[in-house]
Amino acid sequence: MPQEDIRFCPHCGQRTTQTSESSPPYCENCCRYIDSPDTSGSSPSASSLKNQHLNGIRGWLILPAIGAVLTPILLISTIISDLGMPNEYDWVISLYPALGRMNTVELFGSILLLILSGILLFGFFGKLRFAPRLYIWTNVISIVLRIITLLVGASLWAEIPGLAMEALPSAIGSIIAGVIWICYFSRSERVKATFVN
Repeated sequence: MPQEDIRFCPHCGQRTTQTSESSPPYCENCCRYIDSPDTSGSSPSASSLKNQHLNGIRGWLILPAIGAVLTPILLISTIISDLGMPNEYDWVISLYPALGRMNTVELFGSILLLILSGILLFGFFGKLRFAPRLYIWTNVISIVLRIITLLVGASLWAEIPGLAMEALPSAIGSIIAGVIWICYFSRSERVKATFVN
């Protein structure tokens, strides 16, 4: 029986196994063979240990993970509500046509975000490489849709007292949160060390 040669993965710092001299080391954590020349050392590098420490959905990544689970549920609820709105509030929409346009923008935006959120949910918990980029683009699209919805509904603010005070804080809060998470996913070392599959 061939003797196992223990080495360390340069990507995650986990131990790898090599069953023969002719086969490259294999990392079970990353699910790939390691054939780089710098993996032949008998101990992990400092960067490998750092990656191992940062690897995983922990720390601040827990919040986007919760969001990835809850967002599709909330979007489905929004879509159901938007689909029922034209029938339920015909008289309001006839008085304020901009309200109908806002509803249409929100409906199509929610459907688009639901599709992206479904793909993101799969990529996020699979720790796939495309997940951070998709998370960033989903936030960018969400921010753009918020702005479009506000612009479409701007004509209502003078006609319906209090609408601006109700809509603006929520929209601005969502936009600020989106920008913060875009910056986090662009720069975070934990994100780079976790989404490696």
